[in-house]
Amino acid sequence: MKNERQKISITFFPTFSSICFPLVLTLALFILIFAPVFAPVYAGESEDSSPFKPGLHLKLTGGFTQSTIGDINDHLNSMNKYLVDYYRQLATGQIKTLNTDKSDFQFEVLWDLSRKFKLGVATSIPARYHKESTFQASDLENEQLKREITVKPEIKAWMPLKVSLYYSVYSNSTMDVSAYTGLILFSAKMSEEQTFESDYPDETVLYNNKDWVADRDVFAGWQGGVSLEYGLGKNLSIVADFEARLARNTSMKGKMVYTLNNSPDHIGDVSAIYASGYLYYLSSANGYYDLAIDTPVHFDATGLPSPGTIDREVRLDLSGFSFRVGLRLRLF
Repeated sequence: MKNERQKISITFFPTFSSICFPLVLTLALFILIFAPVFAPVYAGESEDSSPFKPGLHLKLTGGFTQSTIGDINDHLNSMNKYLVDYYRQLATGQIKTLNTDKSDFQFEVLWDLSRKFKLGVATSIPARYHKESTFQASDLENEQLKREITVKPEIKAWMPLKVSLYYSVYSNSTMDVSAYTGLILFSAKMSEEQTFESDYPDETVLYNNKDWVADRDVFAGWQGGVSLEYGLGKNLSIVADFEARLARNTSMKGKMVYTLNNSPDHIGDVSAIYASGYLYYLSSANGYYDLAIDTPVHFDATGLPSPGTIDREVRLDLSGFSFRVGLRLRLF
């Protein structure tokens, strides 16, 4: 049996994220719609009288992003609470949720449409959310029988395309404040492996497994934010972007393998279920929320099959916010 130290991590609360990103998106959209009405009030101070000359810009930014994640973290929290309540003082370890914050690096090309408007096309580096965790306990009826539950959830997400319309709210010779909004595309896949291990006093070990993989899927969302620029020279600026997004995938398909050792006296007596179809969110009256593909198979605290009920299809929620800083270079 493996021992695992408890770690304390500080993350942004999902409540903060859920309040923050709608406000930023609404603010960005409000500025884009109404700022042009008031632009003449201050535009005369900074408007260049020379003919407009469009430019092509390269923008490189890096920072962090925070995502809601959604059902898979609700499932992991529920599973941990269920196991702790079942084994009580006989338990060690913890089923951990996926981290919600990651590094964020974006590469963007900007084209001037006018003195006030720019069109941006961006992409990012892929992000991987994964967390292996283990929960150990002694059996309630026989403390010499050891239980070990290992869970390996993973999300692989990539933003291959982001299209943004920028509007310059205020600018002078060294500074520019812009609001932007537009569409965003995500490509993502999700998986989880659950292993329930039973170690008997005679050194017999049984493994019951559930392993599912949701296929990579592409889905769209909406993003918006505020961009601040400070000029270092004629063609180079420091930039800072604060951005929010709404991006949810509510329908995923994939494959699952479910194996069960039927008896400690017959190691080779193994049954298996192979399934393909939609990824579902399961509930159980006396258990925990779980995820499964096509068939509502579900393990109890001892690793045995337990009835589960399909509530709905699983939601992958990559909504959240980002903060990045970097450089913008005018190419011509």
